[in-house]
Amino acid sequence: MNLNYNISNPDLAVLEYITLDVAKAHLKIDYDYEDDLITQYIISAITMAEEYTGLYIYQRQVKICANSFPNSLVLEYTPVLDKVFTVNYFDETNTELEYKEYRYNGTPASKDCLIHDSSGSFPETYDRIDAVSFSYVVGMTQKTLPEVIYQAILLMVSDFYEFRTDRSEIVSTRAQALMRPFKKFI
Repeated sequence: MNLNYNISNPDLAVLEYITLDVAKAHLKIDYDYEDDLITQYIISAITMAEEYTGLYIYQRQVKICANSFPNSLVLEYTPVLDKVFTVNYFDETNTELEYKEYRYNGTPASKDCLIHDSSGSFPETYDRIDAVSFSYVVGMTQKTLPEVIYQAILLMVSDFYEFRTDRSEIVSTRAQALMRPFKKFI
């Protein structure tokens, strides 16, 4: 079975996790002339937290296409927002239909995956590379973003602000220590 992944780009202008006001309060700044710079630091810190942990913080749409139905599908891109997903397929007449026989299975001890929930056979599909598609949203909300990752992002923002020159240390060791329990090892 061939899998094709399509992940949308996040809207980096939406700073719902750490607002400019929160970052400025953390930095103890009350003037406005560096707002654009601090906003870029926030975006960079969130992006670095995503890269370090392997988790998506900014919300993105994920679409996985396959040429046939799998019995189960390990979700490489997580966390799945609200554990909501849709499965569509093209039947033998090339008409797109929704398929509801999968369930989400995700626990902290295992990989997130979709499992076929029926003992019956799969419907016939049209012969095409995207005959079956799985769509879901990955990312976090303010409520689901762990507090320690939030604090690590604030540490990185202040680190970027205080040390504006190039350094050998990319992510501060304090921020790494906070994020390490969330790091996905592949």
